[in-house]
Amino acid sequence: MRTRTARTALSAALIALAALAVSCGGDEPVASAESCKTALREQLSAATATDEEGSAPAECDGLDEKTQERVAREVTKEWLESDEADKIAEEAAKEAEEALADSPEPSLPPSPTATGLTEECRAWIKAELLDATDGVDGTAGYGVCGNLSDEELDKAIEDVSNEVVDSGATVNP
Repeated sequence: MRTRTARTALSAALIALAALAVSCGGDEPVASAESCKTALREQLSAATATDEEGSAPAECDGLDEKTQERVAREVTKEWLESDEADKIAEEAAKEAEEALADSPEPSLPPSPTATGLTEECRAWIKAELLDATDGVDGTAGYGVCGNLSDEELDKAIEDVSNEVVDSGATVNP
């Protein structure tokens, strides 16, 4: 047996109640609001068990629109506060947890070093500083260094430049 989700069950139930709210009955009531409510409760219970849509029960024919809406609200409120609704919600939460447990871990960006730069970014800056071209092409750095602002990238270039100079290498201007 397939497990229902709260969304599917609630959708089926609310469709049945919506059908009642917009249904057109005859001029004479076939039954009272209480018999309509009883029929709706039964239909709602069946809808949540089978995931099938319902329609306005005959027991609601002839009730005025205001009464139908009131009955539908009352039945919906009762159901949402019921053990049945709690059980469906718990099943849905369990299904969601299982689905999340089975899904792969999201890929994370490379870990930053102690100074906040990834090793990939630091290596790119160092290569730019030591190559034969003039300066650092900051545009390419955004692809390698991630979401650094202009100020953060400038600061990273300055920090790596100082490290390179401190190691005795010559940095291109």
